[in-house]
Amino acid sequence: MLIERTIKKKDNLYVTVYNIEVVLLLAFRLNSYQARAVCRELMERITRSHKPFEVILTATTGKGN
Repeated sequence: MLIERTIKKKDNLYVTVYNIEVVLLLAFRLNSYQARAVCRELMERITRSHKPFEVILTATTGKGN
């Protein structure tokens, strides 16, 4: 099973995309605002209709706290 894939976009920009199963697993396991937003959106989409959707996750790294 493919978990992640890096796609080259224009201007040498690379985007890493993740398998939807991985995104959903993390969304239901993590306790953060972003994870809750993904869960909420997922539940709304399931109950409303079966339209496809994108999830955009951002991560920041920095020096330890």
